[in-house]
Amino acid sequence: MKRIIPLVIMMFILMSTTGCTVFKRTLDKKTNFSEELEAVNRYIAENSWDKAGESMANCMEKWYKIKPWMQLELDHDVINEIEARLVEMSAYLETEEKSSALAGIRVIINYWKDIGSK
Repeated sequence: MKRIIPLVIMMFILMSTTGCTVFKRTLDKKTNFSEELEAVNRYIAENSWDKAGESMANCMEKWYKIKPWMQLELDHDVINEIEARLVEMSAYLETEEKSSALAGIRVIINYWKDIGSK
């Protein structure tokens, strides 16, 4: 019991000082979420709408695996914003709105990169 209390305190300090970067980096390496976002961006730029749609579906699957872990540390407004943007992206891809799709995926990429950097 005496060993558990210091361990819990150390874990609390670690989590409060590192933010969710511990979860983000680990989950990103495991799922390759950021790579998939970049692939969507590339496919949109190339007008490869079918590939972009497939890649976006992969992003959504990965997001639903990542989301519960990110909610442990991250503000729910950020989580909700990322999820709303992901849903918007599917509409842009369905209608092949290149400028809106590029802007949307780049906003998502920016949100994702900003997690844990501030």
